[in-house]
Amino acid sequence: MTTPDEHDRPTLDDVLEPERDPGLPRDPAEHGGMPPVDDEEDEVLEHVVEQDRVAAGLKDYAEDEVPPATEPPPPS
Repeated sequence: MTTPDEHDRPTLDDVLEPERDPGLPRDPAEHGGMPPVDDEEDEVLEHVVEQDRVAAGLKDYAEDEVPPATEPPPPS
């Protein structure tokens, strides 16, 4: 049985330090999750999510992209 060389053994020098995001100030009173989103960005996000669901086959069509009916419905 062979023993590993001293330079092959892991040491504390091999440990990586986590990277911190200095871009956002942290307020301990607030949740650390996603920052608030304005209404316009929220509407864009909803549209993109709807398009993704249609592309994935989870929805039949995107309701925003259906043109209005040109003929009145037939009498029942």
